[in-house]
Amino acid sequence: MIDRISINDEMITNHLRGSILQDHTSQLLSVEIRNFPNETGYFMLWELSISEETQGKRILPIFVNDDFVLRPMAGGRIMDVFLDGNSQLVCHMAPNIPESDYQRLQEISMDFAYNTFVELKERQEKRSKEQYEKYKYALSLRRDAAEHIGIDNIRRSRIAKLNQEEREIEAEYKKGGTILPDFRLMMLIRLEA
Repeated sequence: MIDRISINDEMITNHLRGSILQDHTSQLLSVEIRNFPNETGYFMLWELSISEETQGKRILPIFVNDDFVLRPMAGGRIMDVFLDGNSQLVCHMAPNIPESDYQRLQEISMDFAYNTFVELKERQEKRSKEQYEKYKYALSLRRDAAEHIGIDNIRRSRIAKLNQEEREIEAEYKKGGTILPDFRLMMLIRLEA
């Protein structure tokens, strides 16, 4: 089995994705963007997730200047520059930031991410409810069909199985209603003016 596992294996990929995080206690990458209105501060990528599914995750680019003022539009613009192959970046290493500064950046970022969390949560709840309603409808059709079975012991057995399936669906729906958000720092860069 070990010779069939590759870097593209879904299980390996999920494990690697879950393990790659920024260590905010080590040195930071310091970047100056040429021909761009730079402001000194911190550019961060945070992953907000409420489920393991792709639609339950968002990557949020966030920029906070040296005075700890959030620049909501700047995060997206900086991300676009980093993704543009024509951008000119000058990179160095910078010392790590104190824990108190990191905590402030995290709090600012969490406040900024709240509306995205609410949006993800509402979409998840809607998808879950729609799926639940489909299962319930299909189950009711199967139950109606089972009640028309002429042989008594087969009818009772089939209805008992459907009742068990319904209990499992109910339990899964209730379990799916519990949302445990995760907010993880993926990248922290010192942006220089």
